[in-house]
Amino acid sequence: MNDIHPKSITAQISHLEAETESLRDQLDELREQRRKRDLRKLIILGLAISIPFHLMIIAYLASYRLGGSGDGVDPGEGIEFTVLSSTELEEMQEEIQVEDVSSSELEVDDSLSSMLAVLDEQMAAASITDLDVDGSMPSPGGVIGFSDSLDSDSGLMGSASFFGIGSRGRRFGFIIDISTSMSNSISADMMEVTRFDLAKDQFTSTIASLPDYMQVYVLLFAGTQERIRFPAFQKSWLSMNERNKQRLVSWLAQQTPKGNTAPYEAFKRVFSLRNRPDVIYFLTDGRFEPTVPAKIAELNKKGQRVVINTIALGGGAAMAPLEKIARESGGRCVKFTGAGGGRP
Repeated sequence: MNDIHPKSITAQISHLEAETESLRDQLDELREQRRKRDLRKLIILGLAISIPFHLMIIAYLASYRLGGSGDGVDPGEGIEFTVLSSTELEEMQEEIQVEDVSSSELEVDDSLSSMLAVLDEQMAAASITDLDVDGSMPSPGGVIGFSDSLDSDSGLMGSASFFGIGSRGRRFGFIIDISTSMSNSISADMMEVTRFDLAKDQFTSTIASLPDYMQVYVLLFAGTQERIRFPAFQKSWLSMNERNKQRLVSWLAQQTPKGNTAPYEAFKRVFSLRNRPDVIYFLTDGRFEPTVPAKIAELNKKGQRVVINTIALGGGAAMAPLEKIARESGGRCVKFTGAGGGRP
């Protein structure tokens, strides 16, 4: 298998993104020019019809006034109104050259649209895993390309990465452990931080590059259903506009770890949303009930399958159930133990 250099792929993606943006600008400019031209023609047509009509009205009013003044104008004389036939109207339109969009302009639009579609496919093919050929942990967040392919209710699709696991979708659920053990320290980037701080940093990096058409739902679990935490403004899926990104980051900064490791109630909540997630990222540093993977699998059977990626943070996380959850849902499982541990 040929190795793919990360910098080369990043450069290709940047180049494709630049070309796509340039083509979109050209397409928008052509459409705006065509709109302005058609508007001008409609105005000319309106004037061509309106001006003679108003002139006749003025002539009629003028003759009526003159007839009433006794200047010799026969009040019985009428004003002849000319009613144009449909044929004459068509000839008038031809004279002022009101025409539909030419076929050559349509060909330009079609050509640009085709080029954009090809570029989109090329960008979508550059998966996040291609950046991991050296075995190192990739950048934690970001979007790799986009696609305008539609399913029944998902809309635009994109790619995101959390702790180096890339997945495609539109709606991304995050189920993050906030039990007491998440306050323990871990080495990351040659620094000692708490496990929860590391999770917050990775989450912040992940959502930073998400476009606004992608949606996120965040749950912090630490025991019973009453201990599930989520922001009050999160009524359902949150679109990733800048305001919602800032609100999520601010809310996470106010949370502190406390409680036990019991994730199932959080899964029940995210699966109960009217629109199911496309992808769930599940992060924990502890051990939980052995029946949880089977219960999650049952939830996942009740609709379109949701990909569940699992992250074991630190050396104490239970790998077997996390691997089982990921495997049965078509997701991936990674273990991050700190500096030098990396991913398996």
